[in-house]
Amino acid sequence: MHLIDTSDTSDADPIHSFEIISGELRAFSETLTEKPVIVVATKLDATTDRERLDTLRAFCREHNLEFHSISAATGEGVRELVRSIADALDKIPKPVPESTLDLTVDGHHDAGGNVRRSTVHRDASPGETSPAPIEDL
Repeated sequence: MHLIDTSDTSDADPIHSFEIISGELRAFSETLTEKPVIVVATKLDATTDRERLDTLRAFCREHNLEFHSISAATGEGVRELVRSIADALDKIPKPVPESTLDLTVDGHHDAGGNVRRSTVHRDASPGETSPAPIEDL
């Protein structure tokens, strides 16, 4: 998420600000440039001249970037942004574990049938021939 001030108190070009943020991320890690991007124009409550806001919105539309404008002070646009972030997070593939963990318990019983000692085992890992004990209970 790129937060860009488009308020009247900023004289920065919002597209240049976007390019700086993107460049810094690319310099840090090229893989960050492959991540989804949400561009957020901030301080909407302090934006009476909408020219920079509209310029940034048009830039995002031209580059197929998701765009939101918000005001933290008034809450305008925040709910929509939060929903959009949640949707984006839901689209991220969940990691699949390398193997499933299947625990079995071997119990040692006394004459009355009560468990006196148990050993927990896991499935054999690739290359192992038998399950290895994890711990004695």
